[in-house]
Amino acid sequence: MADGSARIRHASFPFRRHSVILALKDFEFGLANDHWDPDVPRRIISSIALLVAFGALVPSATEASALCERLRDRLVLVEQGGSSPEINSYASAIAQQNIELRKARQDQRRLRCLTSSIVQIRPDGGNDCSDLATAISRMEANRDILTARLADLRENRIADSRAALVTALEENGCGPDEAVLPEQDRRIPYLDTLAEPYRPDRAAEAAYSETPPPIPMLPSGNVRTLCVRTCDGGFFPISSQTSAMNFARDAAQCQQMCPGTETELFFHAPERSETSDMVSAATGRAYRDLPNAFLYRNRRSDAEPSCGCNLQQYYQRMTPRPAVPDYQSSIIDVKPKKARTEAVPLTASERELDEASLNVRQVGPVFLPSDKGTIDLTNPAAPGPQPLQE
Repeated sequence: MADGSARIRHASFPFRRHSVILALKDFEFGLANDHWDPDVPRRIISSIALLVAFGALVPSATEASALCERLRDRLVLVEQGGSSPEINSYASAIAQQNIELRKARQDQRRLRCLTSSIVQIRPDGGNDCSDLATAISRMEANRDILTARLADLRENRIADSRAALVTALEENGCGPDEAVLPEQDRRIPYLDTLAEPYRPDRAAEAAYSETPPPIPMLPSGNVRTLCVRTCDGGFFPISSQTSAMNFARDAAQCQQMCPGTETELFFHAPERSETSDMVSAATGRAYRDLPNAFLYRNRRSDAEPSCGCNLQQYYQRMTPRPAVPDYQSSIIDVKPKKARTEAVPLTASERELDEASLNVRQVGPVFLPSDKGTIDLTNPAAPGPQPLQE
């Protein structure tokens, strides 16, 4: 495989081959041996020895307490996990390997290696998608190796450092039990910080609080529900394939099928258990634990009729009945249609025309004759055009 800077020339899809695999020879620390480099705990032990020697030279109680405090602080840091040049190198190598993996997967998506069914072959007979898949597999394997070695390095470092610090604490009479992580302050509810009249009475609440009943574990997937009579243990199926969300509906249907009789809904998984292994949907109690389980098998025919179900009545009540027409009379009453009432148009009231207020412009002489004279066309005054008759 080529390195990270190599490029493959392709007629249609030029891309960079991210086959960079971080060589393990660059990280020889800790890889040749499964154990951690002994120089690291040696440095820690040397520093601890100096502290111990300092404590031996100055046997004051105050200084001994300060020495123990410093040892405890270091133990706390070791328990929380720390870093070292070796750990940082491995972490950097893993991060760089993840970057190269991300680039290779981007080339896979760009070349549609995972979605297209068309395989493109280079002139040299190679396949870009196949080379990318091989490079990705090698980089993932190398990343897994680096991750495992980093985990071992951290575990060994913590174990060696903790053992050295515990030994130093014991030699100085500090005791390892006191080196614990600092605890966070206990959070006080806000209402408990108020004055006496407004502070809740926690003792009374605890005295009068009732423990809620245990909630049964609801099943997942499809189950079979059955209606069980608690008086004799008789049961019959309700739903062959249902879920826990329909338990309330099936329980109501069970009660309607057995009016006046105490019933309870049970369920079981038909592919994993038998009917006798069913449990209650309300309490989670097994059917076998009921006081009257399987009592219906020995029930006589003249037993109490109140412990029974009336399925025929239930189905008759649930079956819709069509409306029956009345065939007793053949006379059909036909009522006349109501006559349509015509709408009465509204008439506007007449008013006199005020010509003086019209303000109309007049052009030319008056065309119509005045009101003083009229023309009698039946008895003309003279032949020809008729003059104005007074």
